[in-house]
Amino acid sequence: MRTLDELVAIINVDPIKFYKTREWRDKREEIMARDHRECQRCSGRWKSDFPIKNTRLTQAKYVHHIQSLIEAPYLCIDAGNLTSLCFTCHETVERRGFNKEKKIPLTIERW
Repeated sequence: MRTLDELVAIINVDPIKFYKTREWRDKREEIMARDHRECQRCSGRWKSDFPIKNTRLTQAKYVHHIQSLIEAPYLCIDAGNLTSLCFTCHETVERRGFNKEKKIPLTIERW
């Protein structure tokens, strides 16, 4: 088992490598089990700056760092800084979002 300082050193060099460590995989599984593999945002259990209108049960696919891994590397495996999210909520919270604007067609179809 690596120490927290060793994990922080890995994050500082290459954050992607952190997600391949045994410590992260174990913590991720622990958080998924704690949250019953349900998206905490969809179920309304996680209050964030990104409100959701309808609560529903959705299977979680990701464990999200509430405070960014880069901004707070010492919280990388802190259970209080981790929550389970589904794909849609994770993309929304990470501000990747989906571009819902209608795309302009490449060609104009005229009938």
